[in-house]
Amino acid sequence: MSEAVPDYQLYWGDIHNHNRFVCGQGSLERSYEIAASHLDFYALTPHAQYCDGHAPDGYELVKQNWTGIQKTAAEYNRPGQFTTFLAYEWHSHQWGHYCVYYEDDHQPLHLAMTLERLQDYIRNHQRAIMVPHHIAYHNGID
Repeated sequence: MSEAVPDYQLYWGDIHNHNRFVCGQGSLERSYEIAASHLDFYALTPHAQYCDGHAPDGYELVKQNWTGIQKTAAEYNRPGQFTTFLAYEWHSHQWGHYCVYYEDDHQPLHLAMTLERLQDYIRNHQRAIMVPHHIAYHNGID
């Protein structure tokens, strides 16, 4: 007897997107409205920190607006219709760039001075994952 092949569903999303909080344009609301108009899932990933670059204490614009970023991600999250993830991007010359994605809304913006500290935080304190920005970035550091 042959086993039935499960049905698969194709989902479309963007998990690395920027707006005026990084190097792009547009408000939080507009970013989510555009994504919700044609995607199944979405994560805005503002540049949160450049630990060994020009923002070791974090980018002020993101730090000052983190509560609003959390709130907007939660407001647009409609399970089964449009899924959003609270996220941010962490940068380093030495270790590369990583995106952090939280499973739950209203999580902290965690700033870490080393990759090891960021990894420890994600492993031990949050239901989250980190993903390299993209491979072969900055001579393959990521």
